[in-house]
Amino acid sequence: MTTGVRTTREQVRQRIIEIGIVPVVRASSADHARKAAEAVCAGGIPIVELTMTVPGAIELIADLRRTLDPEVLVGAGTVLDAHGKADHGRRAYSHRGDCGVEGRQ
Repeated sequence: MTTGVRTTREQVRQRIIEIGIVPVVRASSADHARKAAEAVCAGGIPIVELTMTVPGAIELIADLRRTLDPEVLVGAGTVLDAHGKADHGRRAYSHRGDCGVEGRQ
């Protein structure tokens, strides 16, 4: 995926398939989640999904996108609908500021 070029949903999907694993981080604090996400990346896995149950998940995901290697896919699991209900089966992944959604249409 090239810098400055918008990442398509299909490119995100292919990248997930290439990596072959999606480590999911669920933690009781943003600090613990950050450390876990950084450890996953330091271990050589260029993808991490944070559950939206992590306190401050949206802000943490935005910060990880800024601070992790730009090749890392950062995902949000347990995506909520407009009413705050879990939209089961949906996950959003971000790569270099672009976002794709996996799951139900």
